[in-house]
Amino acid sequence: MKRIRIILFISIAFLSNNLKAQFTSAIIGIDGLTCSACSYATEKSIRKLDFVDSVFMELDKNIATVFFKKNSTVSIQLLSKKVYDAGFAVRSIYASYNFNNLNISNDFCLLQNNTAYHFVKIENEKKLNGIVSLHFIGEKYMQKKEFKNWKLFLTNSCKTSFPQITTEYYITLN
Repeated sequence: MKRIRIILFISIAFLSNNLKAQFTSAIIGIDGLTCSACSYATEKSIRKLDFVDSVFMELDKNIATVFFKKNSTVSIQLLSKKVYDAGFAVRSIYASYNFNNLNISNDFCLLQNNTAYHFVKIENEKKLNGIVSLHFIGEKYMQKKEFKNWKLFLTNSCKTSFPQITTEYYITLN
């Protein structure tokens, strides 16, 4: 078992360093936006992040579309925090990620810059290539009622096998 973990770690470390892939954009569902001032305050808060290239607010749909700078390290955690800092709640986060032929299955851990992206509720093995929409799962990334439905699938942790991980996101395919 230990040998399998070592091989898996080396494989994932090799993949994560050679992916040349990154987040391109995110769509954030925001609860509580009621006026253009609310929308502007949220947009202004998100724009302060150094990895954000541009933000487009859609008040009628209560969503923000965020485009990221190329070759930048994106923090979904900070993105969510900026929405909360503006006085609103995150309803959902879907981020587009540009993959380069990556095979995944349920509980697959993608490591990148000491961050783990833990795939959950994935049926069968899938090959990800090109831009793929990822749904972020967590208390700060979705409504509480929806999060309760996902809690059962968040039993394993990538941190068990990879102690160098500083941040772990649970994600699923959209």
